[in-house]
Amino acid sequence: MIQKLANRIRKKFFQGQFKDEIEEAKFEYGLLLFIETLLDILGFIVIGLLLGCLDHLAVYLLTFAVVRLNAGGYHAKTFIGCFATITVMALTSVGILTYYNGPLFVYLTLGVLSGGMIMIMAPLDSISKPLSERQKRRCKVKTLYFTTGIMALSFVLYVLGYLDGFKMMTLALMGQMLSMIPIFYKYKKGEKYYENVI
Repeated sequence: MIQKLANRIRKKFFQGQFKDEIEEAKFEYGLLLFIETLLDILGFIVIGLLLGCLDHLAVYLLTFAVVRLNAGGYHAKTFIGCFATITVMALTSVGILTYYNGPLFVYLTLGVLSGGMIMIMAPLDSISKPLSERQKRRCKVKTLYFTTGIMALSFVLYVLGYLDGFKMMTLALMGQMLSMIPIFYKYKKGEKYYENVI
């Protein structure tokens, strides 16, 4: 459905403005990603407002997205599958934050272990974003920087007493790590994860 929308927009507003079919296909793919991202953001704003947890969802999604851009992870085959997966992960984290009042060392330990596992497993490429060896090295370095930065920022929030922000960032790191494990396991077995994805 979103693919058809991107195709219609390209045809209606940008027909004949490309030098070749490859450039046209790249534009349409970029338009598709833009529409999907816009729908993601609008969907999360609506869910956050309805459930009264927009601030928690925002912290979770920003943390998750910053690491995800370079680390990689599970990609659903459809937009709805992607949106549903990240929504379930984010709302589960909000539920944990709301109903689990466990000791802070659990979150500290979880954050360190999740961040460490992400740094070990990253980067993971996908069918929509295959990486050359050079790109993998760059993504690895960026993942190390961003993950370390997020871990440091979450610790600063912890020290300053912003415990909800600290916990949501930790849970987002855990969500990212969990999205990487099945793919990393398939890589270790020599398989390409996107051939037989969940």
